[in-house]
Formats: sequence, C-alpha cells, structure tokens
Amino acid sequence: MDSISGRVKEIISSRLQGIAKEFKRLTNVPNDAERLRHEIDHLKGIVDHINSRLSWKGRQPLAVVRHWISAQEQIVKSAQEVILQYEENKNRRLCCCCPHCFFVKRSSRKIRNALAEIDEILNMKDSQFPKNGDLEEPPETLVQPMGNELVGAFVQEKLSELETWVLEDDSVRVVGVYGMPGLGKTALVKQINNNEKVLNFFNLVIWVTVSRESDISTLQRHIFERIELPWRSTLRIDEAAGLLQSVFKDRRLLLILDDVRKTIDVSNLGISLSENTTKIVLTSTDKEMCSSMRADKMIAMKHLTEEEGWELFCRGAFVAGEDQNMDSEIEQLARSVAEECKGHPLAIKTLARTMPQLHSSAPSEWECILKDLKAIDSQYYRIDEEILKELFAPLKHSYDALETEELRLCFLYLAAYREDEEIDADQLIQLWLAEGLVKSRFEGRYVFLKILVDRCLVDIEVKEENGLDIWKVKIHDLLRDMAMHVAEIDQNSLFCAGQSLEQFPYSAFASPQWVRISLMHNRISFLPGEFYCRKLVTLLLNSNTIQEVPEGFPEKLKKLKVLDLSNTPIKFLPKSIQYLNYLLYLQLSNTQIRVLHDQTFRQVECSF
Repeated sequence: MDSISGRVKEIISSRLQGIAKEFKRLTNVPNDAERLRHEIDHLKGIVDHINSRLSWKGRQPLAVVRHWISAQEQIVKSAQEVILQYEENKNRRLCCCCPHCFFVKRSSRKIRNALAEIDEILNMKDSQFPKNGDLEEPPETLVQPMGNELVGAFVQEKLSELETWVLEDDSVRVVGVYGMPGLGKTALVKQINNNEKVLNFFNLVIWVTVSRESDISTLQRHIFERIELPWRSTLRIDEAAGLLQSVFKDRRLLLILDDVRKTIDVSNLGISLSENTTKIVLTSTDKEMCSSMRADKMIAMKHLTEEEGWELFCRGAFVAGEDQNMDSEIEQLARSVAEECKGHPLAIKTLARTMPQLHSSAPSEWECILKDLKAIDSQYYRIDEEILKELFAPLKHSYDALETEELRLCFLYLAAYREDEEIDADQLIQLWLAEGLVKSRFEGRYVFLKILVDRCLVDIEVKEENGLDIWKVKIHDLLRDMAMHVAEIDQNSLFCAGQSLEQFPYSAFASPQWVRISLMHNRISFLPGEFYCRKLVTLLLNSNTIQEVPEGFPEKLKKLKVLDLSNTPIKFLPKSIQYLNYLLYLQLSNTQIRVLHDQTFRQVECSF
C-alpha cells in the first residue's frame, strides 16, 4: 500500500513540476518576445550594413552572402509573424490548463523556435563568411557617388553623345571633356561610369583621379589597387605596364581619367589604343590637353542658362514643388541671388544649401543675402584667375553661412591637405579634437561632417581598407582654393601642402602671427635652427624628407598643440620638445623613432 502511495506521490509531483515549468515558460513569454524583437533588429542591422557597403562600392555579394541574406529574410519574415500573433493574444488569461491559454502556449513555442533559428543563422554567418571580411565579388566597376547637378538640354544632349561614342562608335578611341572648374565635367563622366549599358558592355571600367602630383608610377599603383593586383614599390614602370597589359588583354576596358593636367603615355598603363577593346574618357580644364591625349571627340562644357540655373538652385534651396507657389517678391529676389552664380553649377548648388526656409522667410531676408553677395570683394583674396572671381562671392557666402566659428575652421582645415586628396575622416577629426574644435569623435563625424556634406562643401566616400569601411573626405578644387585664401587672410593659416617645396618656405618666417602651417607632402629635407612663431597651434610636416628636428626649432613654439612628423626619416626628437606644454597630438608613424622616454608625453596622444 505504501508503495502505491509513493508511486501516486511521484506521479503527482512530476505533474506539478511539469505544470510549474510550463507556467514559468508562459510567464516568461514577454521577455522572450522582447528578445526576439531585438534579434530581428540585430539581423536587419547586419543586412543593412552589408547592403550599404555593397551599394557604396557598386559590387555584387559573394554567393554565400547572397544565400545567407535570402535565408535570413525568410527567418525574419516568420519571426515577425510570430511577434504579430503574440501581440494579438498576449492579454489572454494564463492558467496552463484551460482552452483560453492555448494561443499563448503556441506563441511561446513559436517564439522559442524563432530564437533558435536566429541563433542558427548567426552561427552560419560566423562559420561561412570569409574571415578576411570580403563579402563582395571582385569589382569590375566601382560606382561613383553622384549629386543632382546635371540639368539642362545641353548636358543631356552631350551625355547622349558621350554614351554613343563610348558604346557604339568604333572609330572613337578617346573622348575629352573640358571646361573651367566646377562646370560639371566630373559629374557628366560619372553618369557614364555608372551607366548600366556601359557596365554590361565593358568587362572593366576603371576610374582614376589624376592629381596635380600624379606621375606614371602613382597612376599604375592606383590601377593595381583598383583591380586588386598586389603592388610592389620596387616595380619598374615597364614591369608594371607589362602586368597591366596581361590583365587587360582580350577584355573590353573603359579607362576614365579625371582632371588630367599633363599628357599621359597610356602605354605605361598597359593600354594600347590600337586595340578595339579599349576606350578612354578624360576630363581636363584645358582643351589643348585633350588634343595632346589624341582625343577623337571633345565636349566643351558650358555654363547653365538662366532658367537652368534657376532649376538647379530650386532643387537645392527648396522642398520639392515648394517654389511653385512662391511669393512674387521673394521669387524675384531669389532669382537675383541665383544669378550671382553666373550659371556655374558648383556655385549654384553650394549657395542654394545656405538659403532660408521659404515658408518662414521674408523679402528683407533675401534682400540681405543679395546685399552680402554683392559686398564680397574677391580682389581682397587675391584670386589671380579672372574666370574664378565671379565664383568667389557665392562660394565665400556658403562658407560665411556656416553657423559657428568652430565649424568654419573645421572646413578650412581641409585646405591643409593636398589637392584631390582623399582625407581619412578619423585622422581629420583627431586634428579637430586636438585644436578643441569638436568635443568628441561622434560630434566630428555625425554633426560637423554631416553639416558640411549637407551644405555641398565636402563629399564623403566609404572605402574598404584592411576589411574595414573607412570614411574618405573630399573637397572640390575650387572650394579648396577658396578655403586656402580665406584661411590665409582671415585665420592666419599657411597651407602649402603638395607644392613640391624643397626648403622650409620663407613665407613661414615672414610673419610670427601664423596659427596653422601645413607643409605636408613636399620635399623638405631640413628645418631651420630656430623658428619663432608665438601663436602657432598646428604644424603639419608629414610626408617630407626631414632628417632631424634641430634643438632650437621647437623652443619658441610655446602654444603648439598639434605636431605631425609622420612619414619622415627622423630618428629622434630633441630634448627641447619637452617644453611644448600645450602639445596634445604628436604623430610619429612611419618614422625611425621608436621610444619616447620623457614623462612629459604622458598626456599627449602620440601615434607611432
């Protein structure tokens, strides 16, 4: 009898444990549901990141990535349906045994199954995706980011001609597009680079920006990087050309050379114009340069007509369609503002982004803008080229319209870099931080840079380096020229990057008032024994051939906060550098300096 009683107790206990376990599962459903929502968002975030990365690079995903994205879409869809069913039934009474509890029980089971599926697909991603971070097929074409500055019948006509010459006319091997800076040469050619017909016709479309300092070896290296061919600095020009030629053989190739300023022997790039499979499109400010590159056809870019300029201005200044019901007095003033740009696309789109909101502005506000534009004296800023003087006022106004002094200085900092340089955003923000222009990296990246992009003052491109997505900041040559003039006259900043200087410039000695000096990417071998510049805050000497820093050089730079000596053969620093009490940023990467012994540098952000 006792054994029967014990058995009954065991059965009852087991049943009670099962009920308790089931009840615990049911009462934990809200937490499981919340976790499932989080995991769904996590999966979506991964896919958004992958798609964003692919979009910026203009590439297709690897097959394993494509299959994974497809599988996760089904899992996310099922999981969202489970959440929806749960939401519809979550308020039902819990008792673990009545029919009313059935729906919640079923939701609990489905939620747990959905979580298991998500864990499984995340494990699949970790195990199957390449460890080096490459998630996309090797590029045959890189999509170039484009704005909305292509307007007007003339541009559309020339775009159609360019497409025909590139795709259909075998007699055309080289096409040159020329005109003054900022007229839209690059924007026009980007349309060809991104054209679906072009992408389908050519096996390879290669875009190379030809900076002022580019030599054949530099262009070869850019092309090697573009087609993911390992580059060695020891390669001779003829060896590199031979390797490129073997890659291009029997492949339809379109080479786009942007901003050409000197004649390039394309045979050194592994290209033969006698091959029917190869075509070149180049842009230049000089018609003669197009001729020297043996262009079969040429396009001369023109200024926009008054109505075309107004159309582009409206695109940047107003919400779509807002200008249709504009007050007549404001419209007349706004048109006068747009006309100050003389039909120049870059000036129009940059100026348009500084305009007040149409619905809340008054005629007096537009009158003030027009007055300010006419008051800017381009002669004061010593712009030599006559054709640029008419553009200076709208570009300068766009700079003046930046809300804070810190933001304006952050923009001017871009002129410290070489022309056409792709500036690493993180390195740029480090300099901003050291000068106290931004409070955090987050503010620099997501506030200041975003404002500059929104105002069309800079462009951001995302590029992959060592498996990471790196933000690259670019500034148009015209805006950089304007920034250099303003920085020198208004902010006591001497920016001479990439000017092939072989000596420390006399202009640096001419005034002890300089606040910032950039001499990066020159050929300077020696620094002066003494340098008196009592207000100097930033000194950028990287990428020179400087052998040493003389003992007396830093002694009188008492306010220096930023010193960059990277990419130089310097072996040691003088003892006098310890007296730079305000120094916050010291860059020594790619030098022969290995150790800093002085305790002074404990508070300095020092990079080797």
